[in-house]
Amino acid sequence: EYPSTNPNRAEFVGVTRPASRSEVEEITERFSAAGVRRWFFWLSPCPQAEEIRRWLGELGLRPFDGPRYITLARSAEAVASHRTALRVHALTAPELRARTGFLSELYGDFAGVYLGTIGRDDCAHYLAFDGDRPVAAAGLCVAGAAGYLFLAATRPADRSRGAQNALIAARVRAAHARGCRIVTSQTLSILRPSLANLVRQGFRECYDTEVFACAR
Repeated sequence: EYPSTNPNRAEFVGVTRPASRSEVEEITERFSAAGVRRWFFWLSPCPQAEEIRRWLGELGLRPFDGPRYITLARSAEAVASHRTALRVHALTAPELRARTGFLSELYGDFAGVYLGTIGRDDCAHYLAFDGDRPVAAAGLCVAGAAGYLFLAATRPADRSRGAQNALIAARVRAAHARGCRIVTSQTLSILRPSLANLVRQGFRECYDTEVFACAR
């Protein structure tokens, strides 16, 4: 029902050349041919935004009436460690695969996305531990001078213990060590603890991604 939990999506995140209406129409036709009745088009700011909005409306998509999908950023300058009784460690691919059960339970429907990033050279993975027990996880992806914090999650029983603040700080430091100049992340306006943690760690809101829904 919701954009953030529906894998049927098209994401327009930037341009290397002008887009055309026929290309956007091709996207709608692919979903239709596959029998997908509900999917979402995510539109990031770009010079053609107004034009693309018009095309989407002509093709039957409507703005999604829901929470804001916020992109935030901060410089990749080193940040102080967050004080918590939990310990944060970067794990190797074999170490992560040995904890597939925990990660699958933690991420639920998104487990496949997280597990699919394990072993990639551009990704690093961090877990927060209470003793030897993992309680939270998160990832970092690096592309050139930019780092992206992705898929942060904490076991419900272990929330409000500082895990995510510690994981954010650790990943910002790692991005800085890898030569990044900027670090970005995304969250929803309704995920107030997530948004507050990012702001607490120096992130500032940059823009909202517009979301359009097709339901037939």
